[in-house]
Amino acid sequence: MDRFNCPIQTAAQNQPQSPALFCNDITLTYQQLAAYIEDAGRRLIKQGIKANDTVIIPSASSWQIIVIVFALWRLKVITCLIPARLPEIQLKSLKSQFKGDVHSISSRTDFSTKGLSLENLTNDLAEDIFSQRFDFVFDQPATVLLTSGTTGIPKLVCHTIGNHFWNAKGSNENIPLRTNDC
Repeated sequence: MDRFNCPIQTAAQNQPQSPALFCNDITLTYQQLAAYIEDAGRRLIKQGIKANDTVIIPSASSWQIIVIVFALWRLKVITCLIPARLPEIQLKSLKSQFKGDVHSISSRTDFSTKGLSLENLTNDLAEDIFSQRFDFVFDQPATVLLTSGTTGIPKLVCHTIGNHFWNAKGSNENIPLRTNDC
């Protein structure tokens, strides 16, 4: 097994009205979450985002972050979550460490002059969420993490979809979460 269907899409097909996400005062069902992911993917493509690009996203306690990350992963785009208050000079330095096209998504309009707005990417529900099957490949680069290790100097480390899959699977085995737990 070197690939698997997007777990959000699978859950939306099997249990569409079950709660998928609780964040602040919003609850999304799997069907709603899948629709937002589908729509965000279309919007990202229209904005010129393509496979193998890197998109830098400021961390925030927001349901939109989950939508955007899944939409980007489906497009085979590498994501990099950064502190929301990272100074512009450090953002420019970070961008220079990546190869290829680098974009940033902002939850604030002043975060980046070429950034994409988080709100504009997640404001509509797609209607045809099952028009295409989305498979993830285990060795697909997914997320770049910043780690200082023991040096105190930020270093980029890439995690694959497989890293996230096996981490989630292991967590679920050790801290089981079932459909009716919510």
